[in-house]
Amino acid sequence: MNRTSLLIAVGLLTLASGGRAAPVPKERPKGGFLLVWTDATPLLLTPDGETTAELGHEEYGGKPGWAALSPDGKRCVIALDDGWANVTDKSLRKKYRLVVREVAEKAAGTKIESDADVVVAGAFWAQDGKRVIAEVYTLDALRAAEAAKKPLSTAEHEYRQVDLKAGAVGEPVLKLSAAESLYAARADGSWLVRAEGTGFVSVSADGKTRTELKADFPKGCYPNARAVSADGTKVLCSDLRKHETPKDQFGVLDLTTGKYTPLTLPDWPDTEKRQVLSLAVSPDGKRFAFTTQFVAGPRGIGPKAVRADYAAAVYAADIDGKNLKLLRTVETNGAAASIDWK
Repeated sequence: MNRTSLLIAVGLLTLASGGRAAPVPKERPKGGFLLVWTDATPLLLTPDGETTAELGHEEYGGKPGWAALSPDGKRCVIALDDGWANVTDKSLRKKYRLVVREVAEKAAGTKIESDADVVVAGAFWAQDGKRVIAEVYTLDALRAAEAAKKPLSTAEHEYRQVDLKAGAVGEPVLKLSAAESLYAARADGSWLVRAEGTGFVSVSADGKTRTELKADFPKGCYPNARAVSADGTKVLCSDLRKHETPKDQFGVLDLTTGKYTPLTLPDWPDTEKRQVLSLAVSPDGKRFAFTTQFVAGPRGIGPKAVRADYAAAVYAADIDGKNLKLLRTVETNGAAASIDWK
């Protein structure tokens, strides 16, 4: 057995046995960290797919969810499945609870509290790295949608800043209609928003001024996974309708010019048909990574394959679609595997 094979075997044995990887380095590696959140073992990886740390899962009760790294790669916000909120006697809405933790520490982190009339749907870091923004629905908004005989997904939703010192979800900083989605909280306090059917707009920090960017995805595109570059000028997306092959599944939208560039990737290295679950752009904007879910197991590809009932593959490629590479496969226990790159 050569040295490379030995290292791979030892790494897989460590992953399978639940052992801890080496401590998180004090300095972020060149190329940044990849955070892969799964229902099995959340992993902090180097850009070539090697394990830097296992974040531990026992503290979170094995709940499915997803996580996002802060821009400096030192902290992460984790959204965990928290069951269902009772909107009325006849309807329920999935809710999440939030945890913010230091990546390099073994402690479980700070639990973020929210009001009883608020349903947390997700969270992410602002581009300045100082703010965590939570997406929430109020029970009043959900009940108003139901009273109008509309799906709960059409309810007005809010974005609230998390008070990291107090460990609580604060007051609304932005309110959007059901047809609008927040893509980024910019470092200058403004917001990057996409309105269904009309395209991207820049919204001022106070939410009062809107500037059309004259940029949107192609007509009919359904961006089931998307990621914004660190400089906020480009949006990478995956089109849910084209999940059988990656050849024309991905595209990059330049918000400064409005040009949408489809990415041509090679075929999958195997014959699986998979759906892209999560996307992330590298800190320098030159590469991107994504996760795909296997239908069922046992599954695996290549020397870093894992045998599990459910698994996900982690890929990376250049931002122009070249040099597609399988980084590794990871256990998921059936839940989606999210990815972030900071």
